[in-house]
Amino acid sequence: MVSISVDLSRAMEKLKKIEKQANFAASKAINETAKAVKAAMVDEMRNKFKKPSRWVLNGLYIKPSTKQMLVATIGAKNGGDGTTANDILTPHVFGGDRVLGKAERLLRNAGILPSGKYAARATGSNSCKFQYTQLLSDMQALRTTRNMNRTASKQQQYFVLKRNGVPVGIAKRKAWGRGSHNSFAMALVFISRPSYGQRLSFAEVAQKTVDAVFPGKFMAAMQGAIDTAN
Repeated sequence: MVSISVDLSRAMEKLKKIEKQANFAASKAINETAKAVKAAMVDEMRNKFKKPSRWVLNGLYIKPSTKQMLVATIGAKNGGDGTTANDILTPHVFGGDRVLGKAERLLRNAGILPSGKYAARATGSNSCKFQYTQLLSDMQALRTTRNMNRTASKQQQYFVLKRNGVPVGIAKRKAWGRGSHNSFAMALVFISRPSYGQRLSFAEVAQKTVDAVFPGKFMAAMQGAIDTAN
């Protein structure tokens, strides 16, 4: 008879070391994958939106994985006052009606934007942030000392355009004085509540990215754990 015995004590010690680091390796791989998923979602917004603002592109956050909770979450920011990234993105991800934006609420509260209407940038309008603030100031929707002083010191650039006594939008004057009555360009038009179909395929983009990125990240993290154990 032949008996075979082996000393597994050293191997078991290494396995215990690897086991202790396995959660750390998995968490690291998950978080690196989450960063790749977020980047892919931003690319999806660039591809599906026409000239998305930096605010929209920066509207995603990552809640990282930990060794105790091996889950990372990528979501749309939903904190603070006014319209959030979550408000803007949700209808495009799941479909549905758009929520009233901060500027629209200011216009509504100032009695300029009619009930049930929403504001959309007019075709060809490329107003920058400063010009948009000037628009709101001229509409007396923003009531700060700085804006009131600026409005008082020059002729208003923007005015409410009405049709049959009903506001239909906000226009920007191109000229002042005699003969300039029709010299203006539309800045905002008032429209019915927009409803969107699904536009952003975040779930599909995320799954495709996870399938492509996670295996390699996890193997690299595990190899690092093994090297450390050795």
